[in-house]
Amino acid sequence: MNVTIAAIGKLKRGPELELAQRYQKRLRWPVVVNEQSEAPPHLSVLERKDREAEFHLQNLKSNTSLITLDENGKNLDSQAFAFLVRDLIEKNGPDLRFAIGGPDGLGKSVLERSNFILSFGKLTWPHQIVRALLLEQLYRTQTILDGHPYHRQ
Repeated sequence: MNVTIAAIGKLKRGPELELAQRYQKRLRWPVVVNEQSEAPPHLSVLERKDREAEFHLQNLKSNTSLITLDENGKNLDSQAFAFLVRDLIEKNGPDLRFAIGGPDGLGKSVLERSNFILSFGKLTWPHQIVRALLLEQLYRTQTILDGHPYHRQ
């Protein structure tokens, strides 16, 4: 499996980056993180979302599964998330991309292209923490799919 995390906002040195890197190093799967600065604040919300959508959709192959993170998405437990990842890989192939939006969320074109819209809850999360949470869940997914006993069973 090849994982790409496309994120609006750049991680700077600090505990969030260290935590994200810790989980990224634990993964056997190659993970590429692409970062894009937020669109300029002088643009309207729609214009910012459209500009950021270009970043999320660039070079996206038709057989790449896209999971978007959005507060209006579906909440899953860790096992359901692991099985979702497995099913998307079996159906579409080994390339999986996650899209993390900016402060205004994701553009309509990104959500429409998405194979699954995932929520980490209704709380507002900074993009730095979302990235660490996602990487931790990917590590947990790897262990579940490898057949390690899952402590919630």
